[in-house]
Amino acid sequence: MPISVHAFAAQPPNYFPSMSCFFKAAQAQNFVLADDLQFTTHGEGNRMRIKTNEGAMWLTVPVLTKGKAGQLIKDVQIDHALNWRQKHWKTLRCHYGRAPYFEKYADHLEKIFRREWKYLADLNVVTFEFLHRELKLRCTWQRSSLWEISAGGADRIVEMGRRLGGKRYVTASANKKILHEEKFAEAGIALTYFDFAPRPYHQQYGAFVPNLTALDLLCNEGEDAQSFLAPHERI
Repeated sequence: MPISVHAFAAQPPNYFPSMSCFFKAAQAQNFVLADDLQFTTHGEGNRMRIKTNEGAMWLTVPVLTKGKAGQLIKDVQIDHALNWRQKHWKTLRCHYGRAPYFEKYADHLEKIFRREWKYLADLNVVTFEFLHRELKLRCTWQRSSLWEISAGGADRIVEMGRRLGGKRYVTASANKKILHEEKFAEAGIALTYFDFAPRPYHQQYGAFVPNLTALDLLCNEGEDAQSFLAPHERI
């Protein structure tokens, strides 16, 4: 699949990320997991969307937020008061156990759920790493917290690009309104926008449902999963 020369992209580490995350990663040579941004309880940072016989549903990792307003993603701790790991693993086995390729990945997935994670970001990075590897993506990736960048907004992304030697930043069209394009131009970084519209693939339980975790794609398409991350046209 085509990769723009010296392209980079970034996104917070989510729990078993969606297809759009890996579509973006597939267009880049470097991918940054932005784990030093502020955590939000209304995003996909601690939940994944799967498909069941009753339609789409969320699986949520409980986290500690009381008295921790403004905490960074890398500092968010998982709440083990509830046995969420057993629940998530049983739910995945129930609804994906008959998917064509589930058993191929079952052992590794089970190892993820057997481990008692302390920090959400560590869990999310491992789920990203697993999907990135099995989808056979070629980009390298790293966590932004290792750089300790103090700048915010567009300046932060420009600094990431400088450290990576990036010449092109790949981002969703929805971000066009909030990016200061002149800052990227001054830094010699081109902006490439995309709109992700997933191509239907084989799923269980009837009509195709978009915007699920990429694990759904992997369990249903296996070795062919990567082809569904290719853009319809070169971006």
